[in-house]
Amino acid sequence: MKILKVGIIGCGVVALKRHAPSYKLDKRCKLVSVMAPKLGKAKIFADMFNIPRYYDDLEAFFSEGLDVVSICTPPSTHAELAISCMKQGLHVLVEKPMAMNISEAFRMVKEAEKQGVKLSICHNFLFSHSMSYLNDWDRREKLGRIDGVWALRISNLKREVHKWYPRLPGGLFFDESPHMLYLLKHFLPKLKVCNIITSRDSISEQKPRKIEIYFTEEKSRSALLTMDYGCSRDEWFLYLIAEKALVKIDFFKDTITILGKAEHHDPFDVLKGSIDEIMQNICQHFKTGLRHSIGRQYYGHDKLIHLFIDSIIKNTAPPVKPEEGLAIVELQESILKNAGLIKDEYK
Repeated sequence: MKILKVGIIGCGVVALKRHAPSYKLDKRCKLVSVMAPKLGKAKIFADMFNIPRYYDDLEAFFSEGLDVVSICTPPSTHAELAISCMKQGLHVLVEKPMAMNISEAFRMVKEAEKQGVKLSICHNFLFSHSMSYLNDWDRREKLGRIDGVWALRISNLKREVHKWYPRLPGGLFFDESPHMLYLLKHFLPKLKVCNIITSRDSISEQKPRKIEIYFTEEKSRSALLTMDYGCSRDEWFLYLIAEKALVKIDFFKDTITILGKAEHHDPFDVLKGSIDEIMQNICQHFKTGLRHSIGRQYYGHDKLIHLFIDSIIKNTAPPVKPEEGLAIVELQESILKNAGLIKDEYK
C-alpha cells in the first residue's frame, strides 16, 4: 500500500497539539514537510516531530511531491492556500472556518470538484470522544426526539489567544463560533437565525464582549448560542434537550453526562438522579484524565484525520464535506451581517 506523503502549513498550537500528533498515529501516511512564514519556527516544528524538510516558501514546499496538506494558518489565508494546494492535485484538510466569506468558500468547493481532490474542514468536535459516545447512545434509541439545544461559550481571555484575532470581523467570535454552529446544525440541521443580541463593555478586549443568537427550526424546535468573553473562567458546554434525556457535554474536558427521564421529583428521585450524575462524572473524568496523562487527548482531530485518510485511500466522501463547511460560513456571515459586525458588501 502506498504511504501518503503529508505536509503541514502553519506551526501554531493546533498544528503542534492536534494535526501533527494525529498524522503520526496513522501508519498509512508520513509527515515529510512543514511550512511556516518564519523558517526558524518551521525548523523547530520539524525537529519536534522528526519531519525531514521544512520551508518558508510555498513553491519549495510543493517540491516534496506531497499527497495531502493540512492548513493550520489564520482564517484570512485559508482560501488562497487551499486553492493553491488543490491546483497541485493535493488533498486538503483545512482548519475552521474554512474561509472568510461565502465567495471564498464557494471557490474552494469548486476547485476541489475541478481538480478531483478531497477537501475537508476541521469540524473536529463532531468526532470527539463525548460526541462518539452520544452517537452510540443515540443509535440504541435512548435519546428520542430532540427539542432544543443550548451552546454556551464563556471566557476570561487569560488563556492563550491568537495575536491576529482582533483583525477578524467580530474578533474571537469569528474564529470560535464555527465550532458552536456546526454542533448546533448537527442536531438541528435546518435551524435559522431568529434574533441576535450583542453587548460591549470596557472589561473585555473582545468586541463584542457578548453575543447571543436565538435559532428556530420546524416543529417548534429551537437553539440558543451564548458566547461571552468577559467572564470569570473559560468553559464550553452544550446542553441537549431530548424526548428521553437531558445531555450535557463539556467540550474542554471532553466529558458527557446523560440524565434520563425523571419521575415525580420527590427527594428519592432527586437523590437517585444526583448519584447517577456523580457516578457518570467520575467515570468520564477518569477516562479523560487517562487520555491527558498519556498525551492522547486530541478533541476529535485524531479520528477526523484517520477518516480523512480513509476517504483518500478508498475514494469515498471526506468526513466533513466541503458543502458542510460552506453552510457554516454562510450561517456565520448571516449572523455577522445581522449583528452589524460586517457590511452587506463584505467580500
